[in-house]
Order: sequence, then structure tokens, then C-alpha cells
Amino acid sequence: MATTKEPWKTDDFWVSPWNFKEEVTRDFRIPPQVKVHDSTLRDGVQEPGITLDLDGSIRIAEKLAEVGVHRIEIGHGGASPEEEKTIKEVVKRNLGMEIFTFCGPRVESVEKAMECGVHGLLIPLFSSEYEIQAVGRPVEAILEGIIEATRFAHEKGLYVTLFTIDATRAEESFYFNLVDKVSRDGYYDGMGIADTRGVLNPQGVFCFVSRLKERINKSVEIHVHNNFGLAVANTISGVLAGSDVIHTTINGVGASAGNCPLSEVAVALRVLYGVDTGVKYNKLVELTRLGAELTGRAVPPMRSLVGDMIYAVEVERIASLQRMVEQEGKEFNMLGEHPIKPEFVGHAPGQRVMMGSKAGRANVEIWAEEMNITLTDDEVTGVLAGVKKKAAEVKRLLTRDEFREIIGQVKDG
Repeated sequence: MATTKEPWKTDDFWVSPWNFKEEVTRDFRIPPQVKVHDSTLRDGVQEPGITLDLDGSIRIAEKLAEVGVHRIEIGHGGASPEEEKTIKEVVKRNLGMEIFTFCGPRVESVEKAMECGVHGLLIPLFSSEYEIQAVGRPVEAILEGIIEATRFAHEKGLYVTLFTIDATRAEESFYFNLVDKVSRDGYYDGMGIADTRGVLNPQGVFCFVSRLKERINKSVEIHVHNNFGLAVANTISGVLAGSDVIHTTINGVGASAGNCPLSEVAVALRVLYGVDTGVKYNKLVELTRLGAELTGRAVPPMRSLVGDMIYAVEVERIASLQRMVEQEGKEFNMLGEHPIKPEFVGHAPGQRVMMGSKAGRANVEIWAEEMNITLTDDEVTGVLAGVKKKAAEVKRLLTRDEFREIIGQVKDG
């Protein structure tokens, strides 16, 4: 764990002391606990082409529970027989986390969701002029349904999140008038800010959450989309302003440009800000791989934190440094080359040396030793030349079989 004196440097990570300077952190209003609310099984599966069957949904829910996520969101309150069955099957497994569902602002929708046994509801409030026009109903009628539904859900013992859709494009006074009306006449335990089109920047998030916290003494949940690649930064900014629930999906799946990826935001909060959500960080690579398998969405090899290749090196300089240290009988300093040790997020320990066009003698020597092959200095030179030629031809990293074949050619002379 980080120490008070040096929270930027531990046995697991080494980042910048600039992150923790008083002039950087003095305006932060970080809540004492930040909960992770994962929406893979609702918002995530809205990504075109993603379809999860019952078994896949259960496997994801079980893995999220294993990781230590506090809440998950499934479907639309049993809007279809298939969704209803999925929610009930997950609920009855008693996974140790709260199960939420998205629920239309009608009493009958709340009753349907209750039959599934969920702990809480996200009840949508269409907040921008565009969304209200799209609904095609007067604001008064929309509010009437929400007030009735939220009060009914509360009376039945459900946790209620008022989920304000397209909140970040709503006119400020109009938005707060809607919120105030529900506060007076309806009910909610938490207020969800949905940046539905991903149009906020981090400074805008901080201002929005701060203004909202001035008006309500309730939980504030931040739900952002990644249209400008700012989902992680915006979610973090929400936490710094006082949001105590963050909405995520596995690998950032979701409609349009997707949602905030769970692994990246959880680790960034822990390592760069000292905010521990309590998730099991060493399970995140497993979560990433399961999500990729079940959604059919491959994870880029260089994806931050969880990509399969981020602890692989091809460049001669780094491979030479690793070999020199290991020849001296010392342990290679992973935190010299990488900000986080691979095992902290669930990768295998150590740095993998790869073989390609940027390889040097150290790469060849490391691979040969790992394969129990002895090479003379002249043979190393010849093999390296063969590696560079082959890599230029195939335009990718070489396999062990291709490397062995090159060695054979050099030894046969």
C-alpha cells in the first residue's frame, strides 16, 4: 500500500510525485468510499453485435463479484421473458453484490422489476430538450410518472437512482428545476449524471458535480461515454468533485464510442490518486479476457494496463539492460521500465523479450538460453542478421519455430 510520505511509490507501482502535491489536490472533494457500479449487462450489451446468452451473463456476473464490484446493472427490469429469467438467475446466486436494473418511470414497470428480486433501480429522467422532444410527452406528464414511480419504489424498499439522461446537454436552470421537482415530490437515494453523448470534458464534469453536490445531500453517480476518449478522465474528475459511485463496463463496451472501462478507471484511481475502490486489482486481466471472449470484442494488445503485449519488449536497449542485470544475478527492476508491476493487475510476472526487426544480440541470446540452445558469438551475429531479414519479410514479430529455423540455417552454414 502507498505510504503517507510517498503515495506515488510502493512495491507495486511507481508514478509521479507531482500527482500528490498540495496545490494539485487541495480542491479535491473525494468521498470516503467510491463504489463501482458495472453496467456491462445493460448498457454494455447495447453495443451493436454484442449478444449474451444466459450462461454468458451469469459468467460475467460471477466474475464481477469475484473482482469485488459493489453493484451490477442487468437489463430493463424484466422487459422480456429472457431478461427476466437472466435477472432472477443472477439474483438467486447471492453473489455478494447488489443487483440493479433499468426501469421505466411507471409503477407497473417497478412492480415487474420487483418480481425479479433486484436491490435497486435506475429510473430514467429525460433531461435535455432533445430527449424530451424524442419522448413526445409534455414535461409535466414525464415528471408525474417519475414522481409516482420513484415514491412507489422507495415505499417497497428498493434503492432508487434517478438517472438523468443527456444531463450534460440540458440547459442548467431547466435541469435543476427538474431535479428539484423530483426532490420535493418524488424520491431518490442517488442522482445519476449521464453524459449520454460523451460531450463533457474533465473540467466540465468537476463543475457539474460540484454544483449538484451544493444542491442535494445525496449520492451522486457518474455515468460517462467515451466519444472523445475521455471516459476515464471524466469519471475520475467526477470522483474528485464528490461522486461516490462510478459507472463502468468491462473493456468499455457499449453503444456509440462505449462506456468507461472498469479496469483502467479503477487502477488509475488507486495508483494516480490514492483512491482505493476495493476491487481486486490482480483479477482485472482475467476479467478483461473473459469479457473479450464472451462479447466477441478483442482487446488491443497494447491496451493500457490489461493488453497482452504491454510488458513485452523488442527494442535492443531494454533487452540488453534486462540481460545485463540478470547475468549479474540480480532481479530486473520492472518499476524502472514500467509504472506498475504486471502481477498487480493479473499479468504473469516479468518482462517478455520479443524477436523482430528491432531486436539486438541480447534478444537472440535470451531466446537461445530459454530454448536451451548454445550459440557462439559468430552464430549470434548470423542469427541476428537472419532475424532482421525474416522480420522485414513477414512484417511482424517472429515465432519460436521461425527463430529455431533461423538458428538451424546458421548452424548448417
